[in-house]
Amino acid sequence: LEGYVPTERSRLGPIPLIKPPYAKLVAIDLNAGDIAWSVPFGEGSRVMRSHPLLRDVDLPDRLGTRGANGPMVDAYAGIGIFAGTIGQGRDVHAVERGKDSLADARINLDENRVKIVRSAVESWKAVRASVVVADPAREGLGQRGVEVLSACHPELFVLVSCDPGSFARDAGLLADAGLRLDRLTVVDLFPGTSHMETVGAFIPG
Repeated sequence: LEGYVPTERSRLGPIPLIKPPYAKLVAIDLNAGDIAWSVPFGEGSRVMRSHPLLRDVDLPDRLGTRGANGPMVDAYAGIGIFAGTIGQGRDVHAVERGKDSLADARINLDENRVKIVRSAVESWKAVRASVVVADPAREGLGQRGVEVLSACHPELFVLVSCDPGSFARDAGLLADAGLRLDRLTVVDLFPGTSHMETVGAFIPG
């Protein structure tokens, strides 16, 4: 990679730390399901196929019976991975503010079934939904994000977090909003690094 300057090795093993100048790379997004996804990449977009290890994962079955039917909200939707997998067979509101991600979401998703909304979640007007899936940036939902999304009155609220600190804070905010943590899974999505994904299922009660 042009501009790659390794420094001392991290404590996790043979993964060099990187200091400026950074290699120029705008975004790579993980693929899911047996679908070709359009993703923002560099100055444009590329079509990327799902990783073969993900093709046997039936994401809708992971929801169990709660929220198994009815509309869905995909908050911080990005290119529409959750709307295009868990949202299959549902009416979906996909809420995203990034214009590059939205452009790819319009390629990836069926707009007859998915209403794609360009908005920050915090300023979006909530609609009723059986399931809410929220995958915010590292800073998490925060008070306003929780207020908006809990107003959807979901049977199941799924929070995907890349930061355990913001997840813990948001779990407390969701509890205050009447959504208790029912199940928690930690996913080592980037083996050999310190980055972990936390996925929590919250239900009313």
